[in-house]
Formats: sequence, C-alpha cells, structure tokens
Amino acid sequence: MSYQPWKVPLLDRGWVLAYCHARGGGEMGRKWYHSALRESKHKTVEDLQACVRYLHDKGYSTPSLTALYGRSAGGFAVVMFCNVSPELVQAAILKVPFVNVTGSLSNVSSYLGVKDHEEFGDPLNEAGLRQIQSVCPYYNLKP
Repeated sequence: MSYQPWKVPLLDRGWVLAYCHARGGGEMGRKWYHSALRESKHKTVEDLQACVRYLHDKGYSTPSLTALYGRSAGGFAVVMFCNVSPELVQAAILKVPFVNVTGSLSNVSSYLGVKDHEEFGDPLNEAGLRQIQSVCPYYNLKP
C-alpha cells in the first residue's frame, strides 16, 4: 500500500478506509499466500468476511455504509463475498475482476489459464474442476 492522495477527501468527509490482507494474497509473505490455495481457497473469502464483521461489530461501519473494492484477484474475493454474504455490504466496486475462474483456467492457450492452476486447481481433471467450480464467482452467482 502506498499513499494515494485521492483518498484524502474521503477521509476528510468521515469515511473509514480499511484494508483486509486475506489469506491467498501476497502481502503477508509466501506462507500466508500458500495457506489459501486450491482446497483452502475459501479462506480468502472467510478472511474478508471476518474483516467486514469486525468493522461492523466495533462500530466503524454498518452494512448500509459498507462498500468493497477489488481488482483482478481481489475482485474474485469481493464477488465471492457478495455471493455468500450480500447482507453485509451495500456496494462493490470492481476493476478488471477475475470472476470467471472456471472459464479462464480451462483456456490452456492462455498464460493466465496455466499460471493459476497452482492457486485454484487444474480444470482438466475432474477433482480440480469441482474445486474450481466451488469457488468460482461466476459459477456460483445467485439471483
């Protein structure tokens, strides 16, 4: 994280900005990243849920005042969060979100498809495909 001057007016208006370093991200080192791979990928969303609930429980925010922001793989976590806990947030802002995990990983001609097999699983075998589908935001979209 670095200083971002565009956030200062938000703070001046009383906003609370919080950063969640969910397992599966690289901010806390390789062990932290590896603790939420494949069968444990759901921990990324569970960590985000715990962060949001903490903010609500401590009175920093309420569901009607909570918005999440995620880009790329962070967008994956935000969309999965919204799929499983929509009552905890009012809005989600996504920038190039990684939401069709199943489709992207199935495209073996794509760099992304092969690169992220380690993190999400290999869709070319049945167990890997089931694992990916269990966390794929697009596959788990609810009306």
